[in-house]
Amino acid sequence: MVIRSRLFAPWWRWIALVLCMIAMPASAGRSPVDDDLALETRIATIGYRLARGAQARCAVPEKMSGLILHDIGGYAQSDRAAIAKSLGLGDGFGVRAVVANGAAARAGVRAGDEIVAIDGGDLTGFARDAIGAAASFDRTERMVDYLAGALARGPVTIGIRRDGQALSLTLAGDAGCAARFAVAIEDGVNARADGRYIAVTSGLARLASRDDALAFAMAHEMAHILLGHVAARRAARDRVDVRAQELAADRLAVAIMADAGFAPAAAIPLLEAVSRGRIDWLDRDHPATAVRIAALRAVLAGDGSGVQHIGDDETGRRQ
Repeated sequence: MVIRSRLFAPWWRWIALVLCMIAMPASAGRSPVDDDLALETRIATIGYRLARGAQARCAVPEKMSGLILHDIGGYAQSDRAAIAKSLGLGDGFGVRAVVANGAAARAGVRAGDEIVAIDGGDLTGFARDAIGAAASFDRTERMVDYLAGALARGPVTIGIRRDGQALSLTLAGDAGCAARFAVAIEDGVNARADGRYIAVTSGLARLASRDDALAFAMAHEMAHILLGHVAARRAARDRVDVRAQELAADRLAVAIMADAGFAPAAAIPLLEAVSRGRIDWLDRDHPATAVRIAALRAVLAGDGSGVQHIGDDETGRRQ
């Protein structure tokens, strides 16, 4: 999903992504084929890997599909006819992209497909009341929730419309920690989690040109969710040791990275780059960057197994 407003507005109101099943509402008048899709796909792919790697660390893993979805209601009414014609998008749910090696990709789903049924249930009339004159994410949000619930019960049969042909594919979700990802189109370098949702700015994605580096920023926010930090800050903001939380999230983040096959050492150059730019991701609530880097260097200097199991005592899982 792409957000075209300030990240620190209540952005979670626009996010309804179920574990890497990311849907894209477009701005009015914007071409549906644009550079944002590549960025969305990158964020979704990194998030998918992190969520799968962290599954042993969450209380109740969910099922992920690896789908990036949209529907005609995500576009302004004045643009819908042109978009429907150019993309062949009807009343179902279009597949903008699939995460490489994810569940949908293995099932044979392709970008450009339109999902029109789940387990024989017609989706062309699904949540039509959510489509208004203005572009809205509501209908795809409902679809994402519906598909997530179906996958939780086991593999589903999805009806696909592809190049005018009807296909039937079996989709079995991958288990992973519940986390929802979105891109905020902003020059600022930042990432935030609100307790379930994780938003990454396009500025941060540009700075973290290596996927391993961006994975650290995303895993850090995921760690805040797994450690219950957001809820703790809301409940007792003035009594929370935020700096201690940040260091704990760093420690768990590199463990999640290792679980997912990313290089934990990539955290160091990212923190150094952010520090050099005096960028807003490291605000006054965070420990000094030198402190964070020293702590991570100590972790990474261990025998390797220490990285894999960092955070076990903090999450109470992965024993």
